[in-house]
Amino acid sequence: MGYTFHTLEEGEFVRGILTASGVGDAIAGFAQGAHLSPTVLAFVIAGLIRAAVGSATVAMTTAAGIVAPIVATMPNVSPELLVLATGAGSVMLSHVNDSGFWLIKEFFNMSVAQTLKTWTVMETILSFAAFAMVLILDIFLLDIKYIQNISNNEKKRLDFSRFDSIE
Repeated sequence: MGYTFHTLEEGEFVRGILTASGVGDAIAGFAQGAHLSPTVLAFVIAGLIRAAVGSATVAMTTAAGIVAPIVATMPNVSPELLVLATGAGSVMLSHVNDSGFWLIKEFFNMSVAQTLKTWTVMETILSFAAFAMVLILDIFLLDIKYIQNISNNEKKRLDFSRFDSIE
């Protein structure tokens, strides 16, 4: 239990540093100027932080802290998909600064090079596969939201029952 709180505190600490230093604002400005999808932004930020820091938990909490203010101003963003995209980004590029990397290396008696070729590649493939699923879900959810928001006039226009009386 104590380790969990410590890890979450680390994530909050890193997020605080990034926010106080203006990195969060710079990322927000870049994201708004580049017109990136918030889902893509969450994935990329989490992945970059994971590669730099080594902790998936720190990557998720920091990315969430950076992306949340950006998303708050955007309509039609699914928070569930943002969570999934952030989680997907947080598992990519596990390497020597990740404790899980060293556990796998030792448990399977591999060299650093072997662990990079297997564990790091597997984690990165897993990350991108999960993100691809998030993007597919995003497409379907956008279609469903669009269909649900069709105006009454459009519903009438699409209603073919009026042709039933024509013979």
